[in-house]
Amino acid sequence: MQYGSSICLSNCPLGYYVSPDGTECLKCNSPCIDCRGTADNCTLCGVINNTKYYLNDTNLNDINTGGVCVTACNGGFYDGESNFTCLPCF
Repeated sequence: MQYGSSICLSNCPLGYYVSPDGTECLKCNSPCIDCRGTADNCTLCGVINNTKYYLNDTNLNDINTGGVCVTACNGGFYDGESNFTCLPCF
């Protein structure tokens, strides 16, 4: 895959995802730290400009589903400070 103007890689670096045709690395949209499949399908969130973002993913067992980065977790979930993921309450 092409990254930038002339670098070929076997995998895209953090913050980029593989284009649908598999030929290049495209940048994830902020506030995604990393994404998969599309620029808005977040798989990793973190701190951006002093604001904490948490991954709100409905299926944490499937790394391909991804989710969105939110500043507060929805009802029934709490923010997992160590991994920046909204975790289900027990």
